[in-house]
This record gives sequence, C-alpha cells and structure tokens, in this order.
Amino acid sequence: MDAGKKAIDDTGKTATDVATAAERLRNVAHERVDRVSEAVQPAVDRLSAGAHKTIDQVSGVASSAVETVTAKTEQVKELQGKFTEECRQYVQAHPLKALGYAAAIGFVLTRLLRI
Repeated sequence: MDAGKKAIDDTGKTATDVATAAERLRNVAHERVDRVSEAVQPAVDRLSAGAHKTIDQVSGVASSAVETVTAKTEQVKELQGKFTEECRQYVQAHPLKALGYAAAIGFVLTRLLRI
C-alpha cells in the first residue's frame, strides 16, 4: 500500500510541477510579447506618421488637380462662347461665304468618314 500511496503523492507532485512550469512559461511569454511590442511600437509609429504624410500629400495633389481642371473647364467654356459669338457675327456679316464654307466642310467630312 505504501507504493500506491507514494504513486498518488508523486502524481500530485508532478501535476503541481507541471502547473508551476506552465505558469512560468505563461509569464515568460507575456514578458516577451510585451518586450517585442515595446520594441516594435516606434517603428509602427514611424510607419503610421509616414502613411499619414503620404496621404496628405496625395490629397493635396488631387485637390490641386481638381482646381486646375475646374479652371481649365471654365476657360474652355469662355472660349467656346467667344468662338460661337464670332461665328454668329461672321455668318450675319457674310452669309453666302459662310454657306459655301459649310458646304465645303460637309463635303470633306463626308469623304473622310467614308474611308
């Protein structure tokens, strides 16, 4: 019976040893994760700051491009209005010439579109 009792005591001692070892491993793992996290944090902060800076730059370029396109669109509309008005005045001043030009342009365009 002493052998059986000793086996039970050894099993209890082994379970306690395993639990203690598991607790130590858990603590070591937590410490290592904390150290890695602390070591990586500055790099993550730098990457984050760089990403924000890049996004701000891209946003600035996009805004500038939108402003430029808007300005150019307005210029084209103004030129179109001026051209339309000049054509209208030319047609009123020279109706026969304008009709001849229109017929010639129509003829040329018809020939070009057939090819």
